Amino acid sequence: MHIEATVVLDSGCFLPAEKPSGLEPGHYYARVGYFQNPTDEPDVRIFVDSNEVVNEPGLKLGSQNNRVEIRHVFEDGTANTRGATRTKTFHEHIIHLKHLYGEHIEMDPDKFDYVITFQSGRFLPSMVKKRAFKESTKEKDAFRFVPTGNRKEIHRVSHNVIVHFTLGKGEALELVRDDEVILSSCDLGAKNRIDIELPVSNVVGNKFYHDGFKDPRADGVYWLPNECDPPPNCPRPPCGDDPLG
Repeated sequence: MHIEATVVLDSGCFLPAEKPSGLEPGHYYARVGYFQNPTDEPDVRIFVDSNEVVNEPGLKLGSQNNRVEIRHVFEDGTANTRGATRTKTFHEHIIHLKHLYGEHIEMDPDKFDYVITFQSGRFLPSMVKKRAFKESTKEKDAFRFVPTGNRKEIHRVSHNVIVHFTLGKGEALELVRDDEVILSSCDLGAKNRIDIELPVSNVVGNKFYHDGFKDPRADGVYWLPNECDPPPNCPRPPCGDDPLG
């Protein structure tokens, strides 16, 4: 019997992918920069056979540039390192920062609270719909953004990204932080499916559109998603294994 498993990315910055030698064409190791939610909000929500598993206190993934991995493990205990793939429409629907700035933006992986690596899984766009972005100026002496009144509306933006896995007999999906397994599907008793959500609080939402920039904008002007709820973005392709701008 197979178990279908999904990981839902509520936001994130897709960093340049890694492609070790030996991977098949179209396969790569995906990396996603993420920011931790406030202390009283979980970084992870877990659903087993459509019922939420409540963890008290809520699972946290770190704020010290931690290394996080979503790992598909075979029955013999070895990890699936065959590479992640994506649907043909993935880049068509994900927001590229070039759409906002007219150029690609370099991110600094060290500025994220944690970076998630996927060495397997299939990436799909989800909740594709129109989205508005507002131009805002960052005040020099305060962590505050003031809208300029300018807006951009972009059609067909993926507001979530889903990563799909199929687990065979004896296989597991693990959540690993700094080489320590903090969650394994083996302990969840699923019969049919597992859903893991990585929600993003509105309190930290806009960080995905400025805090990870390698270099602050010289003019102090940033494009922020309207009403927060930041969609995942690709700041500088390739975030797969070929440049699709």
